[in-house]
This record gives sequence, structure tokens and C-alpha cells, in this order.
Amino acid sequence: KLLAKTKNDDKHEKPAVKPKSGAESDEKRSKFDSNAISRLLDHDKPQATGSRGREVVRTASLGAATGTSQRMAPNMMDALNSLMMEQWMRCWHYFGTSGGSKYYPMITLKFRPDGSLAAEPVLRNPTSDPALTSLAAAAMNAVRECNPMKIPSQFSPYFEQWKSRTVEFRPDEMR
Repeated sequence: KLLAKTKNDDKHEKPAVKPKSGAESDEKRSKFDSNAISRLLDHDKPQATGSRGREVVRTASLGAATGTSQRMAPNMMDALNSLMMEQWMRCWHYFGTSGGSKYYPMITLKFRPDGSLAAEPVLRNPTSDPALTSLAAAAMNAVRECNPMKIPSQFSPYFEQWKSRTVEFRPDEMR
């Protein structure tokens, strides 16, 4: 009898089993109020107003890179390259030979709008071969001697394109 009594007590002490049919989730769904959420959201102020296109990037300084500068046509770029190379050829003083070497000095230059150098020229590919160091020195001297470059005014609007460049000096083309 004692065993039967404890079995009956166990039946009464067990918590009620939750229904698995979705009745409880239906009850929660009916409490959803979209107006309450929108009222909460309406109280928050916007954190940013967003970009207004060109107005954000306007700069008063001359030569600022805004991405809106005029672009040179390829034939104009070739004309400018030829003009600069002609000037460097007049300043080129190299009497050695490259000895069949494939070494060509490459110099990075930064210009001002008037054609003068804005920074010291940088030799990008120095050589350890003593026979070729004079070739690199001749290229650096040509750049310094021709400073400032005579750039025609027709290229002024395109300064952003030619203000920085790396030039390769080939002795066979410089004569």
C-alpha cells in the first residue's frame, strides 16, 4: 500500500507538460505589436545624414586629387613623353657602352606645375656592376641638368597625370 501511495503522489507532483502543438507560440504571436516597435524606433535620431556626392570631396587647394581632373588622350601623353625625352637627350652625357647589358636606369620623378622637380630624383634600380654605375649616374645627371623641364601650357590642365612618373633611360635611344 505504501508503494501504491508513493506512485499516486509522484503523479501529482510532476509539472504539467507544455503542449507541443504550437498553441503557446500562437499566443506569443498575437502579442506582437508593430506600432510599439515603430514608436521605439522613432525616438532615435539619425546618426549620419549621408554623403552628398561631390560636395563632400571639394577641396580649395590647387592640384588636389579629386578624381575629376581632365584626362589626357593617349596621343597627347605620347607627345608629352617625346617632348620630355628630347629635353633629356640634350642633357645626356654618356660615352660608354652598355656592353650588351639589359640594364636600363629607371628614375622616379615628381614635378611641380611649372616643370621643375618637386623632389630629388630616385634611382629605382641601382646596380652593383661598376661598369654600369656610370650609366645610372649619366641618367641622374641628365634629369638634374634639364631641371626645370619646359612643359608647354597645353599640358597644364593635365598636371595630375604627369606630376609623378618613372622614366627608363635606354642608352641606345638617347643618341
